[in-house]
Amino acid sequence: MKRLPALLLLPPLLLLLACGGGGGGSAATGGTGTPSGPTPLSAGAHTLGVSITMAAAAKVPASGLSVILQLPPGVTVATAAGDPSPLAAGALSAGSALTGTILLNGTYAAATRQAKLFLAHTPTTAWSGQAMKLVFTVPSGSSVLETDLQSLNATPSGFKVVGVDTTTHSTVVLTPQATLTLKVLD
Repeated sequence: MKRLPALLLLPPLLLLLACGGGGGGSAATGGTGTPSGPTPLSAGAHTLGVSITMAAAAKVPASGLSVILQLPPGVTVATAAGDPSPLAAGALSAGSALTGTILLNGTYAAATRQAKLFLAHTPTTAWSGQAMKLVFTVPSGSSVLETDLQSLNATPSGFKVVGVDTTTHSTVVLTPQATLTLKVLD
């Protein structure tokens, strides 16, 4: 009698084993049997959300952020004259997580495909979330994925987060307590 329950479990177990790794490592497929992965971004303007998440251990609110973002080949950012040059009006804006006085600045160098973004603001409380939004353009005929932006910036160079200790009137480096996240918003 004890063999019957074990035999009843055998068919579902065999079906699970035949399915592969449970979806963790296998590519999803569409109705045609071809892998369906990330969809390339359409040609035209897109907005990249630059967010930071602060660990609970941060002693003071983040009030400054600087980051150098590497963009995929072909992707551009609107600038004024020169290379590297200041970002054009409207190319960089404050993110939804910020309140208070916000100062933004940035440059883009087409030769290196690097956007250098800088933010300073006057927070009254700790915050985490979207700090900046950068408008970039994907040219017609190119295949750029959101994951391209994320993988190129997995360990962003020049990433620094600071805060101001109002008691000691000194700058506190918060980079070790911060995590950077990039997401295409549209």
